[in-house]
Amino acid sequence: MSILFGKNPILEALKANRRKIHEIYLIEDAEIASLANRQKIPLKNIDKNKLDSLTEGAIHQGVAAKVEGFPYSSLDEVLSKFSTSCFLLVCDSIQDPQNLGAICRSAYCLGVDALILNRDQSAEITATVSKASAGAVEHLSVVKVTNLARTLEELKEKGFWSYAADVEGKTSLDQISPSPKMAVVIGNEGKGIRRLVLESCDVRFSIPMTRSFNSLNAAQAATVICYEISKKRTLAPK
Repeated sequence: MSILFGKNPILEALKANRRKIHEIYLIEDAEIASLANRQKIPLKNIDKNKLDSLTEGAIHQGVAAKVEGFPYSSLDEVLSKFSTSCFLLVCDSIQDPQNLGAICRSAYCLGVDALILNRDQSAEITATVSKASAGAVEHLSVVKVTNLARTLEELKEKGFWSYAADVEGKTSLDQISPSPKMAVVIGNEGKGIRRLVLESCDVRFSIPMTRSFNSLNAAQAATVICYEISKKRTLAPK
C-alpha cells in the first residue's frame, strides 16, 4: 500500500480504475469527490496540516489517497494485446523519478504502447513518478524485466526491430522508417545505454541538433523521439 498525492494522479487513477483505491483524503474537491462516490470509495475530509503530514510535505494540491502498489504488466500481456503493431519504449536505468515521470507522460500522450524498465537499476513507479507524469502513468502499461539485453533478443525473435538513441549513432532520427513492431531504447541520464544493451539493438540513431551541444536530457530526448515516431506511424500506409 502507498500514498498517492496530487489532483491529476488521483483523478487519472480513478478514471483508469486499474488499482484499488482504499480511501481518499481531501480538503475540498468536487470532481474527485463525485468520481469517488460513484466508485464507492470512502472519502475523508482532513485539514491541510494532517494532509501535509500524510504526504510527508509533498505538493499534494489538497488531496491524497491510500492505494495499492502500481499494477505492473508482464511482457507476455503486452505482446498479446499488441500482437501485430507495437511501439515499446525501453528505459535503460532511468533513475530520477522526475525524469521517469516526464518520460511516462510523453510516452502515453504520443502513442507508446508500453514502457519497459530494468528491474534492479531503474526508479520504481512511485507517487512522485505519477505526479511528475500528471497521472499519465496510471493509464500506461509498464513492464519490469531482469535483463534488458536478453529481453531485446526475445523481442527480435517475435519480429521486433530495436533502435537505440545514441549521440554517436550514424543514422538520424528523421531517417528512421518505423517498423510495425519496434522497441526504442533510451539510456541512463548520465551514462547513456549500457554496452550489452546497445549491442543488442539493430539500429543506433541520433537526434539532429541545430546547435552543437552535449545532448538533450533523457526526458526531453524521449519526447522528441516519441513525437517523430508517432507521427510517422500515424502517417504510414496501413
